[in-house]
Amino acid sequence: MNKINRLDPQTISQIAAGEIIENPASVCKELIENSIDAQAKNIFIDIAHDPSQAIRITDDGSGIKADDIPLAFERYATSKLQVFSDLKDLYTLGFRGEALASIANISKVTLVTRTQDQDLGHKALIREGKLAHLEVIGSPKGTSILVEDLFYNVPVRKKYLKSIQREVQVITDLVEKIALSHPDIAFHLTREGKTLLQSKANTPAKNHIYSLLGREIAENLIPISFETESYKIQGYISNNKLHRSTSDREYLFVNGRFVRSREIARKIRSLYHTLIPLNRYPVFILYLDIDPILVDVNIHPQKQEVKLSEENYLLLILERLIRSALIPNREIPSIKSQDLGQKEAKKPVLEEKISIFDLAKKEEEKKEAEEAFLKEALKEEPPAPKEPSYPLEEDPLEVGYVLEDIPSYDRVLKLDKEAHGKRSLELKLEEIDYLNACFDTFLLFEEREKKNLLVVDQHAAHERIRFEKLYRTLKEETPHSQVLLRPLSLDLSFSDQEKLKSLMPLFEDLGFKLETFGRDHMVIREVPSSPLIKSPQQFIQDALLEIEDKPDIIEKNIYDIMRMACRSAIKSGDRLSEEEAFQLLRDLENCEIPYTCPHGRPTLIRISKREFEKMFLREG
Repeated sequence: MNKINRLDPQTISQIAAGEIIENPASVCKELIENSIDAQAKNIFIDIAHDPSQAIRITDDGSGIKADDIPLAFERYATSKLQVFSDLKDLYTLGFRGEALASIANISKVTLVTRTQDQDLGHKALIREGKLAHLEVIGSPKGTSILVEDLFYNVPVRKKYLKSIQREVQVITDLVEKIALSHPDIAFHLTREGKTLLQSKANTPAKNHIYSLLGREIAENLIPISFETESYKIQGYISNNKLHRSTSDREYLFVNGRFVRSREIARKIRSLYHTLIPLNRYPVFILYLDIDPILVDVNIHPQKQEVKLSEENYLLLILERLIRSALIPNREIPSIKSQDLGQKEAKKPVLEEKISIFDLAKKEEEKKEAEEAFLKEALKEEPPAPKEPSYPLEEDPLEVGYVLEDIPSYDRVLKLDKEAHGKRSLELKLEEIDYLNACFDTFLLFEEREKKNLLVVDQHAAHERIRFEKLYRTLKEETPHSQVLLRPLSLDLSFSDQEKLKSLMPLFEDLGFKLETFGRDHMVIREVPSSPLIKSPQQFIQDALLEIEDKPDIIEKNIYDIMRMACRSAIKSGDRLSEEEAFQLLRDLENCEIPYTCPHGRPTLIRISKREFEKMFLREG
């Protein structure tokens, strides 16, 4: 074994820097967050053709005092903390005192900065992590940091960078998330002068979302809001018409930082069961302001995850809040002419261009390019982003919901009935004519007065009808027991046995009869006569893991009811008479949740006469 040697400080710094700064996006993230913490209102990000060659972040924040410039690039030097106890009350975007030092150790950094109380600014060159040159220059208030030749002295790290296009896309995604989390700040991301992303500060929230995520998402969002002493929740959730094939439109921000939470994402997705198709994801943009003492921001190297105290309480609040907002805000999907053949807008293809920093080979040319950029970037008014092509009314984030018990599916039905009454589709059957069936699957109806075409998926509609009938029947049945010819052995741990004994009356109410057999064994002698219980032992074991109150066979086996409904529903290809088609529509209208089948697919859609006229160029 080789002798253990103590590494020199330079090597230690480079290793630490390589662990913190993984790619050009890491540089952007650290510098943008510093700009935000410096109270900037306009932040410009300009990247070269290859972002590892040049990144410049310019802001109009508070700037850095001349005396603090050398300290700014030392490890563990920060303006965010004074003593250790400040960590628990951290309201900035977190603390990583070595960020600037790490960047400076693996790149060539040029800093230009001026504070409000200074007449002139300062320009500093940082090489190998050390201040190499400092001079006084004229500059606007704020800070501009140019990072060049990333990983030039750590070539092994450069090997792990992805393709240029991928690195640019990662930066674009990063800036998009940061811009969403700070609607009060204007962001402008450019690549060689070409705008990739732009947001304007202090616009209505939905217009801000529209500028970043597009019209379709902005139009189909429902506002939610809730506040306690420890939590403030604001944001938007998608209605039943908006969903995606991946989870990349799920945005969660905690105290201004984008984070991921499997538990929160899983909980929100579960609330959309039977409302959107299976294997599809809802869209949500949620802002959680939480007392910092309840948040640990440093459990993940890139701070993409946070540890929350009292997480179960937060999940409870979110479930009740989203249920209350989502159920009354569902609609029959409609088709617009521009939607035909049009898929979700893709992010722009980023053109390959030669970097101005690569062209500026001579030092004086570099200086001219730098000063020109500063002059343009730090104007009083930043370039204005393109306004939305239509006005989006701002929904006030002041919805006050009374939070009741956690809604089961049964509670969802009650909420829906309260919101819509018995006829939640609000169809005027006397004004509807049956036209015909299409492809032996889709039933066509005309709404004469409203001049709409209703297209009903006969299988999805009947599946919803059968699901709700089965659900009601099973829910309203008085539990019956059947005696087993041969008792079933129940294999439980000692703690589960004790829990089961204390909960015995609850299981007996369901139709179970359980007995202790010997000192440490239990048997099942009677079971509920329900088609939903296929394995009594497994049901009891699962219930003991999840139980908070009385175990519910129906709620626990929703997906089994869905499968039963699917098997017994009218299939595609089955021909229906006009009378049967009308009866299907009547039964669907009387459903509690008629908009989707139990799997979340639409049961019907609506196409207006005007949309048909547009498709045939008959408008105007």
